[in-house]
Amino acid sequence: MMTTEQQSKQGLYRRNIASQRWLVAADFILNKVSARLVQRFGRNRKPPNLAPTAVKDVLEQHHDTIQQLEAERQRLLSQADLLGNKLLPTFLLAAVVFAGWTALSQLWTLINGGDFSLSFFMSVLSPFFWAIMLAVGLSYICFAGPYLRYIDNCKQRLIPLLLSEFGALDYQRYGHMPIQQLAASGILPPHDVDVFQEDYIAGYYRQCYFQLSHAEFYGRQRSHQRTRKSLHGLMLCLAAPTGFDGVTTLVQQKTLASRFKLTVDIANTEQVFLEDADFNQRFTVHSTDQIAARAWLTPALMQRLTSLSEQYADSGIAVSMFNQQILLLIDTDQRALTTPAAEIAVVDLPFCGQLHSELHNIFTVLELLHSNRSPQGAL
Repeated sequence: MMTTEQQSKQGLYRRNIASQRWLVAADFILNKVSARLVQRFGRNRKPPNLAPTAVKDVLEQHHDTIQQLEAERQRLLSQADLLGNKLLPTFLLAAVVFAGWTALSQLWTLINGGDFSLSFFMSVLSPFFWAIMLAVGLSYICFAGPYLRYIDNCKQRLIPLLLSEFGALDYQRYGHMPIQQLAASGILPPHDVDVFQEDYIAGYYRQCYFQLSHAEFYGRQRSHQRTRKSLHGLMLCLAAPTGFDGVTTLVQQKTLASRFKLTVDIANTEQVFLEDADFNQRFTVHSTDQIAARAWLTPALMQRLTSLSEQYADSGIAVSMFNQQILLLIDTDQRALTTPAAEIAVVDLPFCGQLHSELHNIFTVLELLHSNRSPQGAL
């Protein structure tokens, strides 16, 4: 028997996957109607022109795995071709015929002295509406599910291969870090339901344990039953060698204040004003221990955090040092790891190179925090 918490978590994952299927189905139809499927799928990111030698070596060493994924991609493209190039045009042709017959019938009625009815426009447009709805429904059933499974298989097989460069790390497509243990950080956004997480990576980097995942926090609107997304982005937790005195939080000034309100009652918190005026304009710092906060926030760390805020200028950034952990939240619409596009071959080096470069970006952030995870280790 599952507990209430497990049932709630399973229900959240099912709702999230179902919503993804509907979005994929609708996006597929919109792209086909606009005749820009190739340009629109995976349109959020432009892959680099070349992949590093390390990626080429990994692909050559795991040729069988790549071929299995390529065979799955070809089956997916066959389904997309059947739906988009055969069934969808058939539906639209039927809608045109039915709408034309309706228009001719109305015209014949007018010629014979009948009255014009405003429902005529609805009669003409309704066939197109139902044709598109039928196409979206078929896309949901026949294409969206296989497409999401293809994404899962690609990530579950490719990302561990690309991670091997950074050490013996664990990757789980839908793994998660325990949120309850992070409540004391003071920067978790308001949420009253479980947190959806994916692309979970954990392990030791330079003898320091870390966890990261793409997280989506959900909370109920005030006086409403409907839930809304309160944060969508990267969550990185890093173990510190020694415990911090108190709690120190940094929130980027551009971040919406409602996103990072304190979710726990942290007593005796005061704002910390540092000597770096530019840093004070970028981040709001609060701490329960002014001395510990100033010792941890060295000029080198402030410079790196400033670079991080420039890299994610359009995102919200929050950092917390508490107990024996450092927690980083980056609120961004972009996923940390590229979503595979069905139109790009698995063996296509730019695609794998994009995944590789994104992993490098993540480990650059990890290096930033690792080098300054204690006042004694600050550079």
